Amino acid sequence: MKYDKLNRYILIGYALTGSLHILLNEYENVHHLTKPLLMPLLLLYAVMALRASGTTPPLALVVALLASFLGDSFLMYETQHPAYFMAGLGSFLLAHLAYIFLFIKTSEPVPLGMRIKKQLAILGGLLVYAVGLLFVLLPKVGALKLPLIVYAAVLSVMSMTAFLRVGERFTAHGFLVAFGSLLFVISDSLLAVNKFLTPLPYAHVWIMGTYLTAQYWIVRGVVLHEQEKSMLKNAK
Repeated sequence: MKYDKLNRYILIGYALTGSLHILLNEYENVHHLTKPLLMPLLLLYAVMALRASGTTPPLALVVALLASFLGDSFLMYETQHPAYFMAGLGSFLLAHLAYIFLFIKTSEPVPLGMRIKKQLAILGGLLVYAVGLLFVLLPKVGALKLPLIVYAAVLSVMSMTAFLRVGERFTAHGFLVAFGSLLFVISDSLLAVNKFLTPLPYAHVWIMGTYLTAQYWIVRGVVLHEQEKSMLKNAK
C-alpha cells in the first residue's frame, strides 16, 4: 500500500514536471531544470512499482530510460553546436535499440509468423510511413542523410517489435506498449518535420506531449507485464 501511494506521488510529479516543461518552455531556467528530471522520475516509478511485486525493472528498460535522459539533456543544447544534436540522436538510437531488445524478449509465446499475419496492416503502414517521411525529409537534411536513415529504420523496427510482442490476446500491457511506441514515432516525426522541413505551430507542445505520453505508456505497459509475471510465478 505504501508503494502505491508513493507511486501516485511520483507519477503526479512526472505529470507536473512535464506540464511545466511544456507550458513554460520559453523560460530557459525552467526548461533546463525540468527536462532532465522527466526520465529519472519514470525510472523511479518503475523501480518502486516493481519493488512492491518483489522484482526489479528489466535491464533493457533501465538502459532505454537512461539513454533517453541523455538524449533529452543533449538536445537542450542543440542550438549551441551540431555535436549536441548528433549526441542526442545517438542517445535515442541506443534507447530504441534497448526497447527493441526488451520487446523481443517479452514477446508472447506465439509463432512469429502468426504475429506478423495478425499485425500485417500495422507493420506495412509503419514501413510505408517511414519511407514516405524520409522521401520528403532527405532532400532537406544535407550531411545528416545517413544518420537519419539509420535512426528512422531503428525507430520503425522499435515500433514494429512493440506490436509484434502482442500474442493472441490484446492485453492492457500490450496495448500500452504498442501504442506508446506509435506515439514515439509520431513525436520524432514532428521533431524532424519542425527541424528540417517547416516550423510547426505549437511544435514544442505536440512534440513533448506525444513524447512524454509515449514514454509513460511504454513504461506502464512493461511494469504491468512484469507485475503479471511476478503474480503468476508467486501463485505456483
